[in-house]
Amino acid sequence: MDISLLLNDLPEVENPGLDIFDPRFDEIVGFIDRAEYEEAANAVEGILQSGIYDIRTIGYFAYGIFLEQGPAIIGDLLDALSQLLNNNFEKIGPAKNREKQSQSAFRWFLSQLIKKLQYEEKKNDTTWANWLQSCNTEQVDLATDKTDIFRRALTANLEDKAGPLIETISKLTAWLNDFRQVAKPVIEDEPEEEQEETVVEETVTTPAVQSAPQAAPQAALSEGTQLTSKLDELQIKIDAFKQLCNQHDFTKASIVSEDLEHIIANFTPQEYFPQSFSQYFASMAIHATDLSPHWSERETLGWKALDRLYKVDPESFLNLDF
Repeated sequence: MDISLLLNDLPEVENPGLDIFDPRFDEIVGFIDRAEYEEAANAVEGILQSGIYDIRTIGYFAYGIFLEQGPAIIGDLLDALSQLLNNNFEKIGPAKNREKQSQSAFRWFLSQLIKKLQYEEKKNDTTWANWLQSCNTEQVDLATDKTDIFRRALTANLEDKAGPLIETISKLTAWLNDFRQVAKPVIEDEPEEEQEETVVEETVTTPAVQSAPQAAPQAALSEGTQLTSKLDELQIKIDAFKQLCNQHDFTKASIVSEDLEHIIANFTPQEYFPQSFSQYFASMAIHATDLSPHWSERETLGWKALDRLYKVDPESFLNLDF
C-alpha cells in the first residue's frame, strides 16, 4: 500500500469526503465488521487514489499499511498522519463534525494498533519472529519520537477532542519502549578508533540527558497552575516516566507513575484545553436564561429521543429541523 497518498497536497473542494450514502462507504464498513482489515485498506486506497479523502476511512488505510509492514513502519506512518493533519486537515471530509469524526477514526486506529501489537507479542509465533527480524532499534526510536509529533498534531487540530487519544498514545509509547529491548540492534560499520571516540562523547553527554527528566517536571510545576501549560506539563511527566524506565530507575519511575495515574483518574479536560472550553462557558453564561427551562425536560420522551440521536448521529442531530 502506498503511504505517500497521505502526503499529497489536497485541493480545496466544496464538499470533501464520501457521501454518507456512497456504496463504497458501506462496503468498507462491511469489511471492518467482518475483521477483513486488509480488504478495507485496499478499498480505501482506491478511493484515495481517486482524490477523495475522508477522515472516517483514513484510520482503516493506516492500519492496513501497518498490517502489511509491521512495527518498522510505525514511525513513518505516524509522521505521514501528522503531516496530513497539519497540512490538509481543513481539506479532508466530512466538513461537518470533522474534529469528532477524526477523534473516532484515530481512536479506532490507535486502539486496533495496540491490540494487535500486544496480541502478537503474547502469541510469539512466526509473525512476532518476523517483526523482530525486520525492525531495528533505530526504527523503534523513530517511532517513539513520532508519537510525540503525532500527539502535538492531534492537539493542534482536534483541540479538546484530542484529550481521549493522549492516553492511548502513551500506551503505544510504552509498548515501543519495551519492544526496543528485544528489537534488532543497528550494526554500524565504523573503524575501532572511531567507535572509541563515540563512546567518549557519549560519556560526556549522558549526564545532561539523565538529568533532563528530573529537572523538566520541576520546571513545569514551578509555573504554578497556569492552565495553558497543563498539556505540556503532562507530556513532560510522561517523557520523564519513559526515560526513568529506560534507565531502570524504577523507584523514581513509580513516583511519576502514581502522579500520572492520579491525573488520568481525575482528568478534567477544561484544564488542558482552556481555550476551547472558554467558548463553551461564555456561550453558557450568555444563554443560561434561555437554556434553563429546557433542562427540566430531561425526563420527557422528546428529550430522550433527541439525546439518543445526538449520541448515535451528531450530523443528523444538527440538521434536524422541527
